[in-house]
Amino acid sequence: MVKATSGYKREHGLTIEQLNAIDLLIMGKTDKEVADKIGLNRVTVTKWRNYDLQFQAKLNRCRKEIWKASIDKMRSLVPQALERLEQEIKGANG
Repeated sequence: MVKATSGYKREHGLTIEQLNAIDLLIMGKTDKEVADKIGLNRVTVTKWRNYDLQFQAKLNRCRKEIWKASIDKMRSLVPQALERLEQEIKGANG
């Protein structure tokens, strides 16, 4: 069970607030929006993003996973897009 703590006080890994903040940040929320949502000061979230190496590493890993999934989805759509484009071009000339 993950026990909720605040600020930088943690024994192992990231706090539940930090994990929640990461989820909100990768959804595009601002530091202020994240802080308001999890009940902390905006400065705390900003410090985590700028100075907490564990937080930065986890945030970057999550962002990388999301980008990879997005790129994979775009790659899967390329053949369909090319086929549709070819149909449109042939239809305009036909």
